Formats: sequence, structure tokens, C-alpha cells
Amino acid sequence: MEPGSFRTDFLDGSSLHAAADETADYAATAGKVRRAAAANNHRQMNAPVKAAGRHLCGGDGPEAPSRFQVGPDAIAMVEDKLAHVRAELETWRPLGSSTRFTATDDTRSAIRPWGDCCVDRGPTERRSTIARSRRRRPVALLGLGSGSKTGSCAPSPPSSGV
Repeated sequence: MEPGSFRTDFLDGSSLHAAADETADYAATAGKVRRAAAANNHRQMNAPVKAAGRHLCGGDGPEAPSRFQVGPDAIAMVEDKLAHVRAELETWRPLGSSTRFTATDDTRSAIRPWGDCCVDRGPTERRSTIARSRRRRPVALLGLGSGSKTGSCAPSPPSSGV
């Protein structure tokens, strides 16, 4: 069950405890969350009794979904996420699909699959480089440089040692 916001006592002082003093350095981040909790307390859009009734009436049957969003706000969040994932998939489909094996591929080749991102680096630096390049910049893994979406998608050839 993936619930949205429910009109309960979760955001009031009986459940949510916050320090009396607000640190000025966190006013734009944690302070924003603190103010939102106070403003939304007992104004959430969903009724917990209705959610319990819906869950008990079919949420555990043989056809129960693996993910069950409860509340229009929870459904909207998943719809937004799915739209984002679909758009990202379509944008990166050509690059992601470019790895398919073809009859002309040489399986004995010494081509480095990570391109130049791992050349002449020790194991620790190589791992951190790969981890950094996985952060929303998959092209870096293919040796395409600084996150550019253009250029060749072929891995870099092995160095000649010169």
C-alpha cells in the first residue's frame, strides 16, 4: 500500500516532535518542511477510515496489485513519475539500444567497455569515477566526455601503450 496524505494527527504535536528553536541555516530546507507540516495539519485530502475500508474490501485478494496507491495524491505522484520515466526512456532509447550484439561484433576485442573513464587509474579512483558517471549521465560510461548527448557511441579503442 502506497498512501497519500491522510487527515490524521501525524503532523501535530502528539506525533511529530520538532525542536523549539529553528536553526537559521536550515530555514530554506528543514524549516520549509516544518512550516508545511504546520500549515497542512488536519487539512490532508484523504480520509483514513475510507482507506481502511478499501484496503479490507479487496486489497488482499488473489488479484491484489503489488503496488496499491491510496488517494488521488498518491496516484498523481505515480503518474508524474511514470511520465518522467517514459520521457527519459524515449530520450535515451537510441543510446541504450546501441549495445545490441550484431554479427559484425568482435567478441575477442580488447575494447574497454568503459571508454576512457577508467584509463590509468587505480581501482579506488576507477570505482569512484564510475559511480560519479552513473549519476544521471550515462554517456560518461561510454566515454563520450562531459555528459554530451552527441558524438560517437562506440567505446574507445584500447591504448597502444605509446
